[in-house]
Amino acid sequence: MNVLKATILAVTILPLASLAQNKRASASFLSQRVPFLSSFHALQYVDRYEQLTETCLGQSERSRQRVGRCLEQAAEQVAEIAKGENFRLYLIHRLSRLADKEHLSLFQLPDNSKPTLGIAGDSLATGANADLRLTPHLWKLAGHGLFDFLFVHAGASQRLMPVAKDLLRAPETYGERGRRHLPPLTRVFDTPSDQKSGFERAMENRGSSWVDCEECSFAYLVGRRMGLPAENIFMGAQIGKRVSSLGQQLERLALPLGHLPDIVIVSYTGNDMCNMSNMKETLESKRTAYGKEMTSQLEKIRKLKPSPRGTQVFVVAAADVGYLVASEGILNRKVEYNYGTPVLGSRELTCRDFRRESAPGLKDLNGMCNLILRTAPDNSARIAKIRELHSAIVLAQKDATSWAQAQWGDPSLSFHFVESILETPFGGDDISNDCFHPSARGHEKIAEHVLPDILSVLKNSKTTP
Repeated sequence: MNVLKATILAVTILPLASLAQNKRASASFLSQRVPFLSSFHALQYVDRYEQLTETCLGQSERSRQRVGRCLEQAAEQVAEIAKGENFRLYLIHRLSRLADKEHLSLFQLPDNSKPTLGIAGDSLATGANADLRLTPHLWKLAGHGLFDFLFVHAGASQRLMPVAKDLLRAPETYGERGRRHLPPLTRVFDTPSDQKSGFERAMENRGSSWVDCEECSFAYLVGRRMGLPAENIFMGAQIGKRVSSLGQQLERLALPLGHLPDIVIVSYTGNDMCNMSNMKETLESKRTAYGKEMTSQLEKIRKLKPSPRGTQVFVVAAADVGYLVASEGILNRKVEYNYGTPVLGSRELTCRDFRRESAPGLKDLNGMCNLILRTAPDNSARIAKIRELHSAIVLAQKDATSWAQAQWGDPSLSFHFVESILETPFGGDDISNDCFHPSARGHEKIAEHVLPDILSVLKNSKTTP
């Protein structure tokens, strides 16, 4: 009986074991040709791979050259078959881990059939104050901040995903304010090398959601007008940041996908010229210092993987802040003002009143960018200095972009400068209620001007929206 059992085992099990061994060898061979497949995951594609090679080779003479070409073609076809499924599995695993560590504000899988877009920069990139419902009111801002800390921050970690999904399914149950707290794009708060915790995280990483209208921002609108779904857009920008934060923001954008997005929009404007010490800078000294900083930040991109489709980096010129403090159309804009005066109630002021600080609390409000916002409309010397500094920054951004393209530009990673934002005409309605940031309408105008430049570059690349 034992001899009979041994014979049956030898006849049935051993060939199966040999077959399994052959499959593992084929899977290992296949994984070497398809970079995103591990040997384990390649097992499920071995049969398909072997069918493709048999079809390819047929009954003709099998020269070494023909066999090699056939194996490569079969591997490429398997890669196309496996790409969507394995990309999805990889992202589920990666995004789940990031959400557990509170790196992400929303958990949604990108559509792998379309490009991804990442946004880096400051308050212009985040759409700060673009929502016209946000008024300069100290108590409203404090209340929004408290709501953020108690409910949004408290709902982070593993509970964040179901909260976000419920919000997307039934936003009316959370009210208008709730709908804006978790916008329809993925915000990446920080990276493993720069993690925040507790109150610090709530204030720096989530505090910007008091005033950010990310779905209003020109960069987000550019992505949507390209036909990208909201979940393919990643926000790494933060309000109040200078160009020295660019390297860290690029790292943020590479975190969810494991590589940089296909398209990266970089937008820094006024924070590098807010300090009064800039009054001592000449055009050349500011251009040199800013250019050196931006070049060193762009160099950090070399440590990050470009997208498999290739990554196109678009550096958008700093918006014209000199026009902001000198335009009659903007200075005459009327806004409701009740910042710091809950007892007296609101009153109507012009943006000219803002620049002249002719009401209580305006000195504090304008203190967020002293050199620009505390410049009176009739201070021609200061306005001329602001325009000189702006010109220096735009020249430095252009220099750094051209240098990066000359040094590292190739089909996998390229850099482009977008000046068309400077041609955007702004009127009073294009400025938000803080008399500084663009309104939603202003962002729409910017998007209209920069989109053609971006599309013309993408048309000649592999990244087709």
